[in-house]
Amino acid sequence: MLQYLTSDLLAASLPALVERWRPGARRWALVVDADRTLAPDDTGRRVGEAFAINEPIRAVFEALGYVEEAFRRVSGIWSEVPPDRYLAEVERVAVETRIYGGWTDLFSVCLARIPIFVVSVGIPLVWRRILASHGFPEVPVIGGCHVAFDRHFICPRVKEALVLQLRQLGFQVAAAGDSLIDEPMLRAADLPLFVPDPKGSAALRQSLADDPRVYHLKLDERTFSGLRVMAPHALSRLLTDAGEGYADTPL
Repeated sequence: MLQYLTSDLLAASLPALVERWRPGARRWALVVDADRTLAPDDTGRRVGEAFAINEPIRAVFEALGYVEEAFRRVSGIWSEVPPDRYLAEVERVAVETRIYGGWTDLFSVCLARIPIFVVSVGIPLVWRRILASHGFPEVPVIGGCHVAFDRHFICPRVKEALVLQLRQLGFQVAAAGDSLIDEPMLRAADLPLFVPDPKGSAALRQSLADDPRVYHLKLDERTFSGLRVMAPHALSRLLTDAGEGYADTPL
């Protein structure tokens, strides 16, 4: 059984992950959700289809909500999948998944200058493979779901805790997500970035409507009324201290 990644465990491991960067008044960190934020795909559902476990997983969340106990039970479902078959499906989906070009450009500019974390309540192993194939093997992916490959599982509150602990270490934090699961993380960030899923993430957009700090990180051609826009190149300038302020990016 996987262990839950508590705030204390996260706090104990985080300083080593950011030690190469010295926090300061203008030093940023970036925290990014994985599925449907880095890429339009939901890789967990794609892997789950091969083992007919998407419905049992959905039933757990419908019964319990997105709480720690639900993710504990879901990790148990994943851990029943034979490791060799699980790994084969992870590799297949990783090969077929392409992240948004805007993230590729942003990571290329920012990775040597600021800490970047990907945090996923899905399958972190598939995202490690995807990031490595895009040239970013050093980006930490926090999460877990299969006992044969992972040490910890997480829930949405761990995403929020990661942001809060980075701020306690002295960083300003930008965070990007696509769903209500990401809302606590986004509200905890200094700069919340809305990334719409293929359906537009209406629930998250509505929930964040009262937060004037939110920007729509524009990774495709869609626009949403009421949300200021930031392009990836403008975000990379801001995060690396090459730009001033959060000026809207012209469409």
